[in-house]
Amino acid sequence: MSSQNNLFPDSAFFLKTKTPTETIRDQLQFDNLPEVEKSVLHFKKKWLATPYAKQLAAIISRVIEDRKGDPISNVVCLGMSGDGVNREVQQLVVFSQIAAHLATANPDLLNNIVYQDPILDFRNFEWRWMVENHGCKVVKTPVAFKEVRKNTFVFSPYVRPDVLLLGLEDQPVDQLTLFVGNDVRFWIDGKGKSFSVRPVLAFFGLLWKLEWKLTFDRWGRMGTNYGT
Repeated sequence: MSSQNNLFPDSAFFLKTKTPTETIRDQLQFDNLPEVEKSVLHFKKKWLATPYAKQLAAIISRVIEDRKGDPISNVVCLGMSGDGVNREVQQLVVFSQIAAHLATANPDLLNNIVYQDPILDFRNFEWRWMVENHGCKVVKTPVAFKEVRKNTFVFSPYVRPDVLLLGLEDQPVDQLTLFVGNDVRFWIDGKGKSFSVRPVLAFFGLLWKLEWKLTFDRWGRMGTNYGT
């Protein structure tokens, strides 16, 4: 990681933004940024001060080593959410770290990051700009589901299992390289009455047999129980 500025010294650790918001030295320029972008920059700094950033980096390094010769080819993000924009900001930072790290093994991955969220089809244009500024191609639902292949990194921190089940029904989820999403037990215990439990459990059974996976809790926060 390189030291580039006082505001945020580790921008090389994350996806580069199209506008130079991570190399701002002038406080006045920083003050004029959209509030959501200020939040992203501040949380990046907080995130790097925790042990989780290094733990996550170690896991992704192992994924890269495990996939040597057959690296992850593309990234599909199926939206970010939780209890307000703060969770979205935190998830974006984690997503940015993972994608940027994976791209060190396959730089072409940076041209193959798609982001899908029904909310962005109609509103929340500030967040859409933020996502696109991080190099993601925003697509309308359900386009991103069809981009999922065996060499795909799927990031789905707050999508209902029944939605995933329908969207990924014909995709090779049993062969995914890396999946980041909610712990399905929350949905089954708390909200599972609105859909058939058996096929959802079967679907997530496939996902949970994957060698590499990370989980978010019911509030969309990344858990500390990283690992395989």
